[in-house]
Amino acid sequence: MSEVLAMDHKEEDSLSNERMISSGEEEVSSSSIEESYRIDDSDSDEEEEVSNSDEYSQSDEMAKLKEQTSQLLDVKWKEERNLHLLNKMLELEEPTISAKMVDFLLQAGVCESLTNFITQVGTTRRPYPHESNSAELKYSYRATMLLSVDEPSDALLNFLSKKARVIAQCMFDIFRDDSAGSFYHAARVLECLLRVYPGEVYQGLNADGLLEERMTSILRYIGYPPVGDLVVILVALTPVPRSSPVYSSCSKSRFTFFEGLANWDFMLRLAKIIVYPSDYCRVDEYITAELHCAAASQTFNELVEKLSSEDMAEVLLQPLGSSPELLKGFVDRATGMADGVKDEAAAALETSDPDMFLTSRQSSLRMLSFLLKKSSNPQNSYFVMNPQGQPVQTLVPNRLYPLRPVMVSYLATRIKDLEHVMVETTVAAQSSDKSGSEEGNEGGAVVVAHPGHVCSVPFSSYRSQLVELFVLLVEASSSGAEYSGSVNFCEEVPVELWKCLIFWVFEYAHNNIYHTMFYRILFSVLRQNNEICLRNVFKNCRLVTYLIDAFEPFDDAFEKEYDESTNITMGDKTSEHKLVITLKDRNALRGVLINLCNAIRLQVSSLPPTSFLRNYLHSHSAWNEFVPILLKDTLVQQPPGLGHYIPTPETRNGANYMAALLSIQQNDGDGIEHGSNFAKFLGFEEEIEWPEEPTEPKKKKNKKKKKKKKNRGRKSDASDDDDVDGSGSECHSDDDDETDESENESDMRASIGTEGSVNSDDGEGDEDSETVSSDENQQSSVTKDLDGVD
Repeated sequence: MSEVLAMDHKEEDSLSNERMISSGEEEVSSSSIEESYRIDDSDSDEEEEVSNSDEYSQSDEMAKLKEQTSQLLDVKWKEERNLHLLNKMLELEEPTISAKMVDFLLQAGVCESLTNFITQVGTTRRPYPHESNSAELKYSYRATMLLSVDEPSDALLNFLSKKARVIAQCMFDIFRDDSAGSFYHAARVLECLLRVYPGEVYQGLNADGLLEERMTSILRYIGYPPVGDLVVILVALTPVPRSSPVYSSCSKSRFTFFEGLANWDFMLRLAKIIVYPSDYCRVDEYITAELHCAAASQTFNELVEKLSSEDMAEVLLQPLGSSPELLKGFVDRATGMADGVKDEAAAALETSDPDMFLTSRQSSLRMLSFLLKKSSNPQNSYFVMNPQGQPVQTLVPNRLYPLRPVMVSYLATRIKDLEHVMVETTVAAQSSDKSGSEEGNEGGAVVVAHPGHVCSVPFSSYRSQLVELFVLLVEASSSGAEYSGSVNFCEEVPVELWKCLIFWVFEYAHNNIYHTMFYRILFSVLRQNNEICLRNVFKNCRLVTYLIDAFEPFDDAFEKEYDESTNITMGDKTSEHKLVITLKDRNALRGVLINLCNAIRLQVSSLPPTSFLRNYLHSHSAWNEFVPILLKDTLVQQPPGLGHYIPTPETRNGANYMAALLSIQQNDGDGIEHGSNFAKFLGFEEEIEWPEEPTEPKKKKNKKKKKKKKNRGRKSDASDDDDVDGSGSECHSDDDDETDESENESDMRASIGTEGSVNSDDGEGDEDSETVSSDENQQSSVTKDLDGVD
């Protein structure tokens, strides 16, 4: 009987406590939970005061205490009791944590039970996006807001300071397969913990040696939003400002966290997800492999962007330079080549899952270009808040910059694969139907007719990314990046690839994006001034000839009509593919051709007389005849508004405005030579023109050659044509017969002052021929002959 009474009394106490929790009369029912669950931190037994002691005997009281003690020591009963009280607390719309509630939450197992409302481990499956909110999800949301309020109270901060490690460890249970929790809830809790106690979070993730297991589980769900953002928040510690004392206080524990990630090759594993998402991520009908690939590439991009400015993050970035496997995976997927041969696995993947293959290929190319761009500057700039609350720009070393030579060196070894892919796109274009049919289109894409211009094969985004990568490699070569070998990257580019790049300028006359990239390529080649590369581009590929042939002057453009008679055909004599350029295409090309030709002209004027490019173009007759036309059309474009008056802010009102309207003056600017705004616009910032010397050092010719020159002079006068010597130059003289001794010597000397112009039969100079003798040498040689005649 005493046992029954004791149980009845216990049930009455339980019911009364439940009423106090559900009534909400006290603050968040914290005091009611405290009163209903009187257990200290050591779970020691307390004797409960028993009212109405007269009704029970001493033996019954002892039996009751033994019963309660046995129940309190029962672990299962305690867990059920904790869950029951937490459920009552989360039934409130806005639960909060008070000082009394902290004592209850700090007891063993209570914090884990609270986090289980968020992770929901042990359920059958994770709810699908289209499913409605369940009661469990509502409890998860309230538990999340309980732990991650925007302005935490002192009681909550006290609780988090003691349980941040446990909560951080429990939050990663949400990435288990048997979890049904919301990733958004876990991300919010972890972000709140990192904002206030980042050191405890990193210590908790490293303490039990399960860091690799946790990071593997989170990367499996990287395609699920917002898991990718959570990875960036966790690794880069974005919630904490760099100038905050909290950021400095966690340096030691965060460096230990970085060392654990580096030992596990975190960046390499993230790169593998970009290339092989199906092998490392959980794929279902809602989150496909291409979504995992896109999310991984975005995460990789943001991490490199942020970690490149941190000193301790250098240990994480080392695989980008020390591990060729990372770059190799990107290049293999981007080109479809592996060790110089076609990757059969990639070809099979392209057939089985084309969407995933295209996403992975584009992401790989994007990552290669991003790494080259990000590593180009030795310093990064970011903004920090000063004590007055104003942002101040700060320069820090770029931790990716020391890895740039290694990355460029490896990519230079894969130039053959890049050439194969880029030339292959041209072969597909040449073999396609020029009528604009859908057959033979690159990648099976459908050609969409544009109202202004139609091409049979579009300049795809894949080809644009390949060209962008090539541009960055050429610019890295011209910027002076040191390679592991002694060979320059531009020297390794084959002539066939240069021809494709030049040919695309005219084939895609309306593609401004590619024209901009080609100008960057040519400008880098010019500034590098590598003779081998210049020979390939200018002599072997005949770049100058193509530019001149396709250039349409302003005066001629308005007089011609669009018909087939105005078309021109371009292509090598040995090439089977000929390109027909219409007048409309030539008008569209005028802008880029003006920039390209002026860049060549300005670069040549800044080179010494002994340089290859200067000698080559001086012996190019077509170029010499084209330069005045180029200067004329360039100057036409220099006045603001193309000659029309544009009012300035100083002349908008009053008499000044009227006076300006009455006296319109065309402003030609500051010219188009070195030092002008036009030259700076083209990229020539500090260059100056090489001073013209009255006599340039030339090779002297022996006496036998001088006599041949005189004989050629007679032949030239007889045929009335200009004769070209071995160097591609011609010498004009009024003295056509050396046997005419009756002429005056002074008239003879006066007639020899004309300097010979430079010409070539086929428009292409020969750099190996002898140079022309100077005017003084010509005059002295003739003077000696005259003395002999006298």
